[in-house]
Amino acid sequence: MATNYIQPGDVCEYTAGANIASGDLVALNNRAGVALTAIANGATGSVALTSVYTVPKTAGATWSIGQAIYVIAATGIATVVATGNVSPGFAFAAAIEGATTGQLLLGGQHALGAAANVVALTDNSGGAAADGTLAANGAVSIISIPVTLALIADGDIVTDITPGFAGTVLRTQFVTTTKATTGAKLSNLSLDIGATPVTGGVLALTTAGCDTLGKVVAGTAVTAANVFTATDKLSVIAADTTTFGEGAGVLMITVASDVVDDNTKDLAAKINEILTKLKAPALMLSQ
Repeated sequence: MATNYIQPGDVCEYTAGANIASGDLVALNNRAGVALTAIANGATGSVALTSVYTVPKTAGATWSIGQAIYVIAATGIATVVATGNVSPGFAFAAAIEGATTGQLLLGGQHALGAAANVVALTDNSGGAAADGTLAANGAVSIISIPVTLALIADGDIVTDITPGFAGTVLRTQFVTTTKATTGAKLSNLSLDIGATPVTGGVLALTTAGCDTLGKVVAGTAVTAANVFTATDKLSVIAADTTTFGEGAGVLMITVASDVVDDNTKDLAAKINEILTKLKAPALMLSQ
């Protein structure tokens, strides 16, 4: 036998904080047991952690065999209510609702303590696994396109960009890298996904808006028709152009990858499935 062996662990010594009668249920932090002898307040006595005992139960609930049972620390009464209580073990036999006692199998306290904590776990993702609420939090990337203002003419200025993944257009911006100085110039840039115009995201480029290095022009809010597939093509179209004399910048299209979003939602769904199974009494009892 190992030199560090102490005992089987069926009984522990407990110092009472109040008078305890033989057979009373005793709450032991996250565990519970049954007093084998009367223990006076301040004295130390033996408390059983295994075997089957008849214990007092609340009269308002039935017990079924194998059901997780808990003890109300303040009263020493057994209950099926987990919240605020600790578990001594499981129902060894069925008990009717009106019964004031029930047969309790002590043991498995660690597993049941874990079960009580697992029950308290909640899904804080803020949305169901497939409701799309995580789209804006997927992998966000920026498609950057250098633009020479003086070369802009009405029509497609960039054609058939294929991102190669499913996603959503979130916003557009233009950052000036070479300022425009000739006044009263204009061009409106917009996006198409395939042959469908994106609703919003229009960039109104003007001399005044591009007259300072680093100046940013924000596109209008993107509101619809902004979802693309892995094979869709994006185009940038110019309209209402009054030809610029000079200036340049970078057109930035911010997109969110729905591939990562789907993976995130799949992960959330799997975690929720694991939580559900952890909370199942059968799984916790098997521990």
